[in-house]
Amino acid sequence: MKDNFGDGSPVASAAAGVPVPHTYLKPGTLYTITTTAIDSEGSSATRTVYFSTAGSDYTAYGPTRILDTRKGLGAVGPLRSGVPVSLKIAGNGAIPSTASAYAANLTITAPTGSGLIIAYPTGSTRPATSNLNYSKGQTIAGLSQVPADGSGDFTLYNQESAGTVQMIADIFGYYTSY
Repeated sequence: MKDNFGDGSPVASAAAGVPVPHTYLKPGTLYTITTTAIDSEGSSATRTVYFSTAGSDYTAYGPTRILDTRKGLGAVGPLRSGVPVSLKIAGNGAIPSTASAYAANLTITAPTGSGLIIAYPTGSTRPATSNLNYSKGQTIAGLSQVPADGSGDFTLYNQESAGTVQMIADIFGYYTSY
């Protein structure tokens, strides 16, 4: 796997902890950045992150509920551990399929164990970072900026939970590139 900034430019080598500057030519675009670190013993770890450049227009919308597993909206029943749930955002009202990202309030309620929720573009590699962390019995909410997959979807993934969790998602707005 080649290290890259997601626009075809290679990632230059740098000492640990030293930022590597990069300028993107196209504003308002979602890039997938991949890099591999190799330690002195030859062990390696590859990381992928998603980065949306400045230059997008934000359109406030709603809030519009797109998921409520308690009521069968968007998915029937609670999210199980290790089972991704894809949500179709585009086409909900006036939300366009050309959106590059969504502003979504994600809420967890009635978890039967502890875990975390990851929101990411459908069809992309699941990132290692979470949007919400929760404990058994806790209700918690958080606003997330979730990149879109190009067709108006994103995926929610319940990770590390020993049980299930009820999930609610409300869209507050979306980004489009200009």
